[in-house]
Amino acid sequence: MRTCLVLPLLAIACGGVEPELLFDEGERDVGYATVELTYPSAADGEDRVITVQVWYPADRGEAQAATYEVAGIVSVVSDGAYDAPEARLDGTAPLAIYSHGSGGQGLLGYPYGEHLASHGWVVMAPDHVGNTSLDATGSGMDPYVLTALNRPNDVSATLDAANDLVDGVTVDADHALVIGHSFGGYTALSVGGMVQDVDAMITLCTDVEDDPNCALVGNSDIEAAFRAGFRDERAVALVPQAPGLVSSAVKSSLADVDVPVLLQSGERDQTTPHVREAVPTWDNLDGEGDVWVNLPDGGHYTFVTVCDDLEPALVNLFIRGIDEDGCGEDFLPVSEAIPRLTATLHAFGNQHVLGEEGWTEALLEGGTEVWGAGLEISGRAE
Repeated sequence: MRTCLVLPLLAIACGGVEPELLFDEGERDVGYATVELTYPSAADGEDRVITVQVWYPADRGEAQAATYEVAGIVSVVSDGAYDAPEARLDGTAPLAIYSHGSGGQGLLGYPYGEHLASHGWVVMAPDHVGNTSLDATGSGMDPYVLTALNRPNDVSATLDAANDLVDGVTVDADHALVIGHSFGGYTALSVGGMVQDVDAMITLCTDVEDDPNCALVGNSDIEAAFRAGFRDERAVALVPQAPGLVSSAVKSSLADVDVPVLLQSGERDQTTPHVREAVPTWDNLDGEGDVWVNLPDGGHYTFVTVCDDLEPALVNLFIRGIDEDGCGEDFLPVSEAIPRLTATLHAFGNQHVLGEEGWTEALLEGGTEVWGAGLEISGRAE
């Protein structure tokens, strides 16, 4: 493999790619819209209604800045997106799907959505109803087995409807980059082919009464769905961030993931611990195109911006102990981590969704000079 040449302004001569451009906003205005999507639930066939956040290239016109809101509790005015302006695409846009973590919202993907949309992508982020912040602070979240069933189906339903969600937005829904944080990391890996260990779930439920998770596992249709897995061939590259539920997966199924994976992890993660979740993810994947971006001083919440966007008292309303899992002063600051994580996943998408050569080489050889301090990048590419 030839050596990349580091040039001024972080430019890098690797197949003509210019990684420094991935740290900047693109040339497009960014539109933001929220739409409802209804599809048959995998659990019972009833209508499942989810909200999907969409960021897309646009002509801002007279549109006002978008506001990211959650139930009147959270209100953050965007400085990078506008409220539902007219789309402005040059043909069919590349598509990324963002899957939020447990107790989150799709709008938490806004740093990735705004950035990619400014470069011509469309990003769609479904709210996984039953596992959102509204559920956590309201009537309660669904049992994790039901959530694990619904999440990959939400992604597939979003892909099914992608070209009908926003007027003027046409995407290549057959070749999507799927990004997911925490439980969303499970979601991304699941649509890539990872399957849960159903036999272990059944064993744990032996002689257990009044557990809703065990009742779900005991449903033959749901058991069959988990055994079959949730592979969606339209997911052509995956970015699991601090993924969860790898420890309860069939490890050999990770080797069956036949699309490139960019694993992003924080070594000081307490929610989905590094050794329990990230390390076995990497150890059991075996794709030549796989890349691992590890943050030695990253925690679980280094991958979203709640540490910076919200007042500490408000953050703690949703997430207890967050200072010890990414928001504390001794962690890599989120304001530094997010641009680096975004640039690396953008590079990965350019390589494996757009088919542009040189980006994997840039990831593996660029080093601190290109991607910034606080990241360790490794891979298996030849």
